[in-house]
Amino acid sequence: AFLEGHAEAEEHFVYSLTESLSRYYQVDRGVLGSDPNILNDYKVVIIAEPQTEFSESDKYILDQYIMRGGRVIWLVDGVATNGEVGKPNDLGLTDQLFTYGVRIQPMMLLDVQCGTVPINTSLEGQTPNFVPMPWYYSPLLMPMPDHAITRNIAPVKAEFSSYIEKVGENDSTMGTVLLCSSSKTALEKAPMSLSADIVNLSPESPYFAYSYMPVAVLLEGKFKSVYANRLAPENIVTGGIKPIKESENTKMIVVADGSIALNSLQGFASGYEPLPLGYDKYMKMQFGNNDFMLNAVNYLADDGDWMQLR
Repeated sequence: AFLEGHAEAEEHFVYSLTESLSRYYQVDRGVLGSDPNILNDYKVVIIAEPQTEFSESDKYILDQYIMRGGRVIWLVDGVATNGEVGKPNDLGLTDQLFTYGVRIQPMMLLDVQCGTVPINTSLEGQTPNFVPMPWYYSPLLMPMPDHAITRNIAPVKAEFSSYIEKVGENDSTMGTVLLCSSSKTALEKAPMSLSADIVNLSPESPYFAYSYMPVAVLLEGKFKSVYANRLAPENIVTGGIKPIKESENTKMIVVADGSIALNSLQGFASGYEPLPLGYDKYMKMQFGNNDFMLNAVNYLADDGDWMQLR
């Protein structure tokens, strides 16, 4: 199920992923409402680039779904951008993700290993001459070679990504980095201004002082409930059933960038056509986004470990 109700990515932006998943699964979309059991029939819930705050009732339903063994892919931007500025993306999920063991930092990740954009290098009045320039805001994330989800897949293209920090001391869960930045990474704390002049920055600049920042993390084990010592929200119909305080063994994936699940569009007006997930029309290259997302869902939905056959 793709979650709706928080300005998540519209259907045409996840068309390519939905089509791939439909070969294996029934794929639905919808809002949560007030029934705490509404997600029980779903193997995996995908939260794809939400942009508005989650209500306590929505957080409660997701939390209790996880406590019953449900699996979630959180594709959440740490920084909200409008093309000119970036600001912390406050969705009300910080306490929930912290309880599960991670924090998505409100920082923009820039990487020397990145996509390119065409920039016109001609002077005004001259014939345009478009040259591919490094777009550091679009890191090409490195898949970890020793995990079934990411083994033998191409780099995954991100856009305005953040990074993930492991927090807390929960001995009953294990965290595995799936995607990370390169050895030449820069971090900018939100709020910040965004500028096309970034293409002129030298890849040898000391600005790129960080290395291998985690962007996608797999969490497995028993999770504490964020509602362990809190009452259920008033509009939740609990039927007198108290919140589950600790999950059974389950797993989730947290990604500090929603764009990796979104396909681009080409065309105009009513003639828009979705491109394959991971295809970059400027670079004319296919990246590993679709393989990563499909493997991630298969891994979370799989109880028989057939993913290890990869």
